[in-house]
Amino acid sequence: MSTVYRCFFIFCAAALLASPGCKKKTPATDGGATVSAEDIAAVRDNLARGMSRVAIDDLKAAHVGRKCVVTAQTPAGGLQLGSPPPPPGMVRVLGQTIIYSGEFDGVSADSLTVRAAYPTPGNYKRIDISKDDVQSFHLAP
Repeated sequence: MSTVYRCFFIFCAAALLASPGCKKKTPATDGGATVSAEDIAAVRDNLARGMSRVAIDDLKAAHVGRKCVVTAQTPAGGLQLGSPPPPPGMVRVLGQTIIYSGEFDGVSADSLTVRAAYPTPGNYKRIDISKDDVQSFHLAP
C-alpha cells in the first residue's frame, strides 16, 4: 500500500510541476500611456518639497552637488539611459513626461547633467538632459 501512495504522490508532484504557472508579462509598447497633468504636478511637487524653482540660465558652478528635481518631456528618440541602469528613484516615467531626481552635476550650452549615487561609495550615474526637453527645474537651498 505504501508504494501506491508514493507513486500517487510522485505523479501529483510531477503534474503540478508540468502544469503552466505564471506567464511572463510583456511590457506595453504603445508609448501612449497618458498621465494627467495634475498627477504629474503632484509627483513633481512631492519630490520638490522645500526646493525652489530655478531658471536653467541662472545655474552656476556653485550649485553643483545640490539636490534637484528636473521635469522633462521624453526625448524624440526615446529614453536612452545606457548601462548600468540608474539607481532606484532617480528616473520616474509618467507617460510622455520624465522626472529626474538627484544632484545637479553641471550645465553646458545645450544640456544639463543630473547625477545620483549608487549604494557603493564613489559611483554615480550621470544623465544628460537636453535643455529643449526641460519643463521645470527645482533646486534645494
